[in-house]
Amino acid sequence: MWNRPALAFFSLAFALTAHAAGPERVEARIATAADPAQQYALFVPKDAGANAPLLIVLDPRGRAVATRDFVIEAARARGWIVMSSWQSRSDTDEAVTLRALDALWKESARYPHDARRVYLAGMSGTAKTLWVVAPKLHVAGLLGSAGGRPPELPPLTRNAPAFQGFTGMSDFNHREMFALDAALAGVGTPHRLDVSPGGHGWPPVEAFADALAWFDLQAMRSGRMPRDAAFIEQRFSACTTAADAGFDALERWRLQAQCVRDFEGLRDVAALRTNVDALEKSSDVARLRSQDDKLAADERRYARRFDAWRERFGRRFVEGLEQPPLPLNESLRQLQIATLRKRAADADPRVAASAQRLLAWVHAAAAFYLPAQFDAKGDHNRAVALGDLAEATAPVDDAE
Repeated sequence: MWNRPALAFFSLAFALTAHAAGPERVEARIATAADPAQQYALFVPKDAGANAPLLIVLDPRGRAVATRDFVIEAARARGWIVMSSWQSRSDTDEAVTLRALDALWKESARYPHDARRVYLAGMSGTAKTLWVVAPKLHVAGLLGSAGGRPPELPPLTRNAPAFQGFTGMSDFNHREMFALDAALAGVGTPHRLDVSPGGHGWPPVEAFADALAWFDLQAMRSGRMPRDAAFIEQRFSACTTAADAGFDALERWRLQAQCVRDFEGLRDVAALRTNVDALEKSSDVARLRSQDDKLAADERRYARRFDAWRERFGRRFVEGLEQPPLPLNESLRQLQIATLRKRAADADPRVAASAQRLLAWVHAAAAFYLPAQFDAKGDHNRAVALGDLAEATAPVDDAE
């Protein structure tokens, strides 16, 4: 799936042109000087100067204005510049997104900003691309939604950039986002993972405000931004309030532990750490962790079931004779769709979300990934037959 072209074409020069601070700018489409075929939507806050952080957004469908507008209010409040690509894409040759990023990276020299505080944002496939370019560009942080780190990359090291991750409870990439969060914890790099109720896509608008604030906190910790005691206290209060509202004991423990990690070295977190340690030892957390481990194992087993179905569904010739596609009822039986539908409505939110993730993955495969593969092979009958399976597995919320 991942085509890894060389990154040598990236220009890492980051010379800033001198521009005087001025009025706010909001523009829908600007062609880059280095590559006019590459365009972007822009937000520059009022009086932005050489200390302004910069966020480059790479949407998987090139929805430049929509994704810029997800973050525009937070950027206005925190003084961030935002550039959002019209040409970035997921699920195609990765060179497409690399070209878009290269053009915006060079174009960013037009806008005075802090070269130590450049951040990249991506979703799904473009979130994975962030990890490809980060070692070359030496960015301060990555914002990745619904897409983890490609497994073929070298192991993570402690100098990985600060990472703000997002996933939905019914996101089919939910597990890989938690795996990435655990890997980042293992090497000790700053990391945060926020979970929303939705599916595969960008997080809610308010989550972007939290993300920019979190990056500002990391900049204060690293000395790239002056410390603001009032801001730190406001964010700590917001963090602990959100943690206390977690939907069960395991989520409250995870979020409280995240607050400890976020504010270590910025303020006193001893009392909160005591609460975290006590909650971790509770019977409720132990029970829920055991349940979640079982659900994760169930999802891995289902992945093997899906692979077996896909192999059978894709078997076009048997002993030289062309075979028709599997009937829909046989695919539904092999994939246990009725059982998943029932579990997706379970009163237990963790059980329901697990089934919703599996349904979402089957739906994405049947609606998009597999038809493209069969069409590329000239097997249009199977591509068409997948339409009924896509309809039968459509999740309630299809965010991307």
